[in-house]
Amino acid sequence: GFTGSLQESGYLKIPLADVNRGSVIAIVQWGYHPLSQVKVPNDEQYPVTFPIPFPNAILAPPLATNVFYSTSGFNTVASVVSWSTAGATFVLDVPGGTSLGPTSERSNGFTWIAIGF
Repeated sequence: GFTGSLQESGYLKIPLADVNRGSVIAIVQWGYHPLSQVKVPNDEQYPVTFPIPFPNAILAPPLATNVFYSTSGFNTVASVVSWSTAGATFVLDVPGGTSLGPTSERSNGFTWIAIGF
């Protein structure tokens, strides 16, 4: 059956018979990187370690989304910068990538998801 850890940052292991690879375990991992109403005046990078390493590979780049706190008319976006089987680096991307001074965006962090085997 399935095994996993249903936590704020967790994973689900799904055994399956892949048509090309044979018996494998697909893994879905997710997490929340909290930031308490932090100002994001520039593009800021944040490293994340996955709850468990993927034994083989990640099937697609991890996805992320900003957890909204407040905005001054711009929209902060969470994106992946780099990744490995053990973790990823995400960026909170402020439009233009330059300091917005007193109009800085605020974030409560970001959520992420990664799928591999």
